[in-house]
Amino acid sequence: MNDVSNNPIELEMQELVQGVLQSSDGFNHNTKKTFLTIFKSFYYAAHCPSSTMDVHISKVLFESSLNA
Repeated sequence: MNDVSNNPIELEMQELVQGVLQSSDGFNHNTKKTFLTIFKSFYYAAHCPSSTMDVHISKVLFESSLNA
């Protein structure tokens, strides 16, 4: 992955997430949790190769059920 610490868009996205998660106005815990889950999914999809995502999805869906 690239170093994203100096990317202005990345910094703005970090500010957005921090603002939502630290805000006490109008956002309940479940809303914040849902926002973070969706945000992480989009971020992951944008920054990880599809082959990596395929491996992770297979592990989560199939290895978990096989070990249960």
